[in-house]
Amino acid sequence: MQKFKSFEQIVDELEKHFLDTCLVSQGAECGLCLKECPVFQNPKFGLHKKDPQTVMQKMVELLRDGKASSEAYVMTYGCVGGCNNACERNCPADLNRRSLTISTARRLYEAHQGLPLHYFQESPGHRYHISRPLAALQMDYVNKIPQLRNVPENPEPSDIVLFNSCHTQGLPHLVLECIGILESMGIDFVTVGGGDSGVCCGCTATLFGQLDEAERVAEIYVSVFTRLGAKKVITLCDGCVVWTEQFLKQMYPVPFEAATIYEFLADNLDKLRFTEKVDKIVTLHDSCVSRQLDQFNMARKILSAIPGLNLVEMEHCKEESMCCGGTANIYYPETTFDRHIAKANEAMSTGAGTVATLCSACAQFFVSLEKSYPLDFKNIISLVAEGLGIHYEDKVKKILLTRDANGVMDVDNIISQAQESIEASDMSPAEIATWLRSSSYYIQSLPLRS
Repeated sequence: MQKFKSFEQIVDELEKHFLDTCLVSQGAECGLCLKECPVFQNPKFGLHKKDPQTVMQKMVELLRDGKASSEAYVMTYGCVGGCNNACERNCPADLNRRSLTISTARRLYEAHQGLPLHYFQESPGHRYHISRPLAALQMDYVNKIPQLRNVPENPEPSDIVLFNSCHTQGLPHLVLECIGILESMGIDFVTVGGGDSGVCCGCTATLFGQLDEAERVAEIYVSVFTRLGAKKVITLCDGCVVWTEQFLKQMYPVPFEAATIYEFLADNLDKLRFTEKVDKIVTLHDSCVSRQLDQFNMARKILSAIPGLNLVEMEHCKEESMCCGGTANIYYPETTFDRHIAKANEAMSTGAGTVATLCSACAQFFVSLEKSYPLDFKNIISLVAEGLGIHYEDKVKKILLTRDANGVMDVDNIISQAQESIEASDMSPAEIATWLRSSSYYIQSLPLRS
């Protein structure tokens, strides 16, 4: 149902709701939302010795007066986006996290505070957005998917569209697996690429406070799928789904349903004709977006249908699952090591050798653990594909795990091995090397504590 004419109106309402409801904004002594907040409690962020009420007052001052502060900046961009919803569970006023961080991001942008050091990795259209250099390192896969980066010309209208979002541009093995799975199911669909094509839901721009840019790309996003006659747009990116269903439908007449590929598979298990046993003990990492979409049982339904797969649960699962660190992995990568180690230790205690994820970002953030733990982090899609006899190497994992003798990402070796692929791309070896050495993945490749 359309309620707003612009993202400005949506954020204005979120901001007003927060200021009208937050007890701190009313002069009360509170700050309970920070009681278990991983940002506030983590000493690497530098806020743990401060009074939580004072920190929340800084957030209120930013919204009410436009007064920026280091506390508000860290709380906005350090927010992992999920953890176990500690802020919402502890809030006496039952406030939603998005009513705060989206609003403060806008105010920080208006105050010209600048974006976090590694923001470019999450900025669609940026030369060094994570998808571009990763795609350049695996052009043999990229070239197999003509629609990975564009909208097909004059396609036949299709009820179902497989949308490859900006992030999945750099994960062609997963896109190829999705295409193979849908084809094996006899599904009639059209593939549409995001990122370079300009088709983007607008989520990331909004999280950076860039509301005009978010609105520009969101209009393209809705119009493209409307023109294609789509009734259902399925994607690997759960963030696109949340954004479409919870925000875009409040602004635009969106004639299609957005759904994750996992939701689509769970609803169509009868069409999956497994041909191979997947003899693995698997434990499931429930992502923060899985929590927002309430997709816990759906993931388990898919995994339980794969022949030979033995699913075991971690102590903290479903609503209590420990978040991978979310966007803090990118903006403040040095702060999330402990979360990764805790997750690995808990996964190890189950006896599993494979950790399945629904979020492609989670798997990438966890991948460095494979140098210290006998664990294999895989997207659920790859496990489904394996059961169907569809096999594509995860070349992103190979890139991120290429290390020197000290356990640090071996950039020169990566460039050398991918020379032919890079030459076929629109990026130079020097650009790829620059990205690798300036990315948060390089920082996370430093040796982990056991």
